[in-house]
Amino acid sequence: MKEIAPRTENQEVYLDTIEDNIVTFGLGPAGTGKAQPLHARIKTPSGWVTMGSIKPGDEVCTPDGKTARVREVFPQGKKAYYKITFIDGSSAESCKEHLWKVWNVDWARNTDGYQVVSLEDLIEYKKLPSKSNRLYIPLCEPAYGLHAEHFISPYLMGALLGDGSFTTNTPRLTTADTEMLEIVGSELPAGYMLNKINSSVYDYTVKRENKRNAPNDITVELKRIGLFGKRSHEKFIPDDYLSGTVEQRFSLLQGLMDTDGTVEVKRGISYSSASERLAKSVQEVVRSLGGLAKITTRIPNYTYKGKLKQGKRAYNVTIRMKNPRRLFRLSRKIDRLQGEGQYEAGLKKRIDKIEYVGEIECQCISVDSSEHLYITDDYCVTHNTYLAMYQALCHLWNKKDTGINRIVLTRPVVEAGEKLGFLPGVLEEKMDPYMRPLYDAMNDIVGIDVAKDKIAKGVIEIAPVAYMRGRTFHNCFVILDEAQNCTYSQIKMVLTRLGDNVKLVISGDSSQSDLNGKSGLAKIVERLQETEDVGVTMFKAQDVARSKIVKDVLISLEKYEEDE
Repeated sequence: MKEIAPRTENQEVYLDTIEDNIVTFGLGPAGTGKAQPLHARIKTPSGWVTMGSIKPGDEVCTPDGKTARVREVFPQGKKAYYKITFIDGSSAESCKEHLWKVWNVDWARNTDGYQVVSLEDLIEYKKLPSKSNRLYIPLCEPAYGLHAEHFISPYLMGALLGDGSFTTNTPRLTTADTEMLEIVGSELPAGYMLNKINSSVYDYTVKRENKRNAPNDITVELKRIGLFGKRSHEKFIPDDYLSGTVEQRFSLLQGLMDTDGTVEVKRGISYSSASERLAKSVQEVVRSLGGLAKITTRIPNYTYKGKLKQGKRAYNVTIRMKNPRRLFRLSRKIDRLQGEGQYEAGLKKRIDKIEYVGEIECQCISVDSSEHLYITDDYCVTHNTYLAMYQALCHLWNKKDTGINRIVLTRPVVEAGEKLGFLPGVLEEKMDPYMRPLYDAMNDIVGIDVAKDKIAKGVIEIAPVAYMRGRTFHNCFVILDEAQNCTYSQIKMVLTRLGDNVKLVISGDSSQSDLNGKSGLAKIVERLQETEDVGVTMFKAQDVARSKIVKDVLISLEKYEEDE
């Protein structure tokens, strides 16, 4: 079972409240505090959007190369936020409560080295001496993209951006490499060819094979996308090439690297361009494919007619990838890599510095992915948490001490009226879409196989709130999630199901109710918050608990009900 520790003050208060009470209410949005500024960029399959534009149901990219749906969006108001800068120059912004999946060599002695920690803790870790303050986040897998049809293939576009010329009516390619000519020739649209210019040793035009007076459709396409007439320092990668599929982006990058890419003797890989815009686009493509890319600049000198002159600023992109061989097609460059890059498999992105920026409107999102991670600015991986499910599993795993031998997960379905009969499948299958947040947390903490086994054996039970009637729970850990969508009578009914040695955690956010004023959560909390063995934490949704306090609960609730 994965080990997770509370990393913020609110988390510690929450866990203490659970341990000290029979019933615990965890109130507030799922993920309160784990916020980013509204201007922070979030990667989606169709490109980048801002955090402020995200809505429930939107698709975002996850670091495993897949996508996830946004479950919920929680405005956080104005918060202090910080800029996290990484060693390759990339950066992201978040508030200090935001959670990050981070690796440190000191943590890797007995585990995989990763822990989920708040930015506030990261700031403290950065104050430590030596290697203890070297913190890394995982690199994303190649990010999901959308397939696009291109008249100029991605590889050909990359090659023309590198060694091509767009300033004449017929595009040109300059190369002395016969293998390069073969590869480019195979990438040309049907009916087009490379034609050697007689007056030049290495220059070729890209032209039609037969129709002399017909327009050159490659030139037409270059005009459409705005590249025609651009000189070397003005070149750029068109947007629809940047958001293509993984294979399309690798092909684009191969065309760029086969022309203007360099492999140094000790496997140092870089790309050079006179265009700042092109260099930054190459950097983005590399990062989107799970690599590291850092830009440096220099101004070269040259001698003309005996006078020393300055050239145009050159932009050099230093590149590291887990599989560097995928950067090239040219065999001579692949051969210079001298192996498979055995040290690149463990690549991570190192945090360089964390700086306070100011206060700004922020927002957090809950995403439907197994690790609750999504990709933010510059392909940095950021987190979305699941502390409550972890606490329930801890009680189950330590049943000799806790006496807890079962977990019950419940929540309201289809608002307050639970019409599961209209959904296909057995009960677990009907509940699956509604319990997915807790499933995801469970799968990540103990693994999918263990979770499935516990569910199959009835050790972990999933049921809608309506199925709680007529039951009594003993030696059990009960989580009632999304309680803002329960009526007063439903929550009261769950509270009266508690037998001996039971922990109950009721979580929800009254401001997010779908019941149009019928939610009973706020009223229940108001009437029970002074009751012995009932704890309330203003925190988030997704929680845990224990108890035998039906009598005290009923006395407290009925006292108010008699006056109504």
